[in-house]
Amino acid sequence: MDLMKIGYDFAFHNGAAKKFDIELDRETLSLITGRKQDPPAWALLEYQQCANCRSTMFPYLLSCSRQSFGIVQEFREVTSNDKVDVTVTVKERIYFKTTSIQEG
Repeated sequence: MDLMKIGYDFAFHNGAAKKFDIELDRETLSLITGRKQDPPAWALLEYQQCANCRSTMFPYLLSCSRQSFGIVQEFREVTSNDKVDVTVTVKERIYFKTTSIQEG
């Protein structure tokens, strides 16, 4: 299995910090590392699903929301427009941006 490793560092302007290291299967983009818990209701595709949507149409989105909820939960006490310095590290390069939580 060919892995893609991504490091996310969030430095909040109040001095707090959060760090996430994840591994994805490069071919399927399935999360390899992370919490293994049952997802909450909002992570299920049926949650507030529009009438035209069928779960068979979006298997990737369903998988992504189920796999990412643990990270999302880490930000439950943060306001979406809070400013943060985000550093994303991958094998090939490092990305940095000062932005809001909702964009980071």
